[in-house]
Amino acid sequence: MKKEKILPSFIYLYLSLPILILILGWIKLYLAVPLAVALVWCCCRAVRGESAFWTPQWNRDMVRRAVFIVLILALWVYFAGIGGLAWQNPDHYYRNEIFHILVDKPWPVRVSEEGVIRALNYYIGFWMPAAAFGKIFGLSAGFLFQAFWAVLGLGLVYTCICDHLRRFEKWPLAVFIFFSGLDVVGDILWKRDASDIFSTYHLEWWSADFWEYSAFTTDLFWVFNQVIYAWLILLLLMRQKDNRRIVLIWSFGLFTCSLPFVGMIPYLIWLMFRNFRDQRRAVSGKAGRAGKKTEKKLWGETAAAWIRGLFTLENVLGGGIVGLLSYSYIRTSSTSQNSLLFLPGKISLMNYVFFCILEFGVYAIAVYRYRKNQKLYWMTIVILFLCAFIRVGTGPDFSMRASIPALTVLYLMVVDALAESSRKKEWKVFIPLVLLLCIGAVTPIHEMARTVEGNAQYYEQNQPLTKIFVQESQVMQSHNFSSNADENFFYKYLAR
Repeated sequence: MKKEKILPSFIYLYLSLPILILILGWIKLYLAVPLAVALVWCCCRAVRGESAFWTPQWNRDMVRRAVFIVLILALWVYFAGIGGLAWQNPDHYYRNEIFHILVDKPWPVRVSEEGVIRALNYYIGFWMPAAAFGKIFGLSAGFLFQAFWAVLGLGLVYTCICDHLRRFEKWPLAVFIFFSGLDVVGDILWKRDASDIFSTYHLEWWSADFWEYSAFTTDLFWVFNQVIYAWLILLLLMRQKDNRRIVLIWSFGLFTCSLPFVGMIPYLIWLMFRNFRDQRRAVSGKAGRAGKKTEKKLWGETAAAWIRGLFTLENVLGGGIVGLLSYSYIRTSSTSQNSLLFLPGKISLMNYVFFCILEFGVYAIAVYRYRKNQKLYWMTIVILFLCAFIRVGTGPDFSMRASIPALTVLYLMVVDALAESSRKKEWKVFIPLVLLLCIGAVTPIHEMARTVEGNAQYYEQNQPLTKIFVQESQVMQSHNFSSNADENFFYKYLAR
């Protein structure tokens, strides 16, 4: 294998392994083998077509820097409670039980509940490698593998960020960990009370009755099973210079991060037409040199090449396998069945504008100088402005998760602006951005403080740190995590 293909191979392996385990471990063997072979073949083609990633010149200083970054990522994962190594937020209790079921029960997971065969159908992609490991070495080893898998995924995410920046630095990682809206300002102004600043209260709940966008640390601490894959898929998509692999890359999100998968749709469409625009510009240059007689011919060739570049084996066969299998697996879950509903109009426009300014508007204004002429900038603002209006079911989960891709793009714009303003010594841009990031950092600091407080309670009570699980029935009888096996196409026709 060529040296420049090692990193793309790791990324595609990380993305494809969950669905490959589903195929080989859950589906009838006569279907599983050809589907797995076809998907591996498509991924190999995708790796061959992937452009080389930027990498630093490795020396002793770079190795020390890499070790430091890995340690920081491991510490971040530890504070998030992934793998049960530290105190966990209450949402982990359900995720612990889902993982326990995956390790303990035969695959595919079916359980008889009150005379009805219930089947697990949740976006379980993140857990599949760790569950396979846990089936061999035990539940505790499986939980440890979760932490390893999270650190590995975050390392790949940060590698994509370094590829975007064309540099290998520590400060973009710090910005990534502490990137957040100005929730502390909203909490003070909305509640007229500053006491929350000095507690471990979850600051993002200041407007949660209506809207909520999540800081990156909050995402990792509460929905790690979605956000790591969401970041990696979005960042890999954004570096694509043609359309040959974009549907395949995007399709991996349906099994691993369903709501961010939906939030990536505008960026997928934008990429398709951006790549066509770039091809058109190249053709226009050739047409100018070749004369007007050949212009129509070149344009026709460009359109044909764009279509051929979109309808590749990677996209049609690989993306089709991943997308159709994932959809057939999760389609009867409550998340996928509920309609998208716009919020009632009872909330004043002034409050909503206030929310938008604090959550993303201040950053959009800060980078305006460098991004005002870019369609991607305006599209991201529109997405973030509209996303909070949409709900799936009764809570703000859709806006919190579907906004992850747009907030990731906004983060890239912020670090680009920091680097450019520092290089050009444009302190009118640099200083406000740093101040905004420092104010926003209060939110992730609060999340970390909750872990510290939770660990301290175990220590003060002289109790060993224990993972908390809900009852199996709370997962297998919940429409959010399971469905009637007879009503699920995957379990009825494809599963063993």
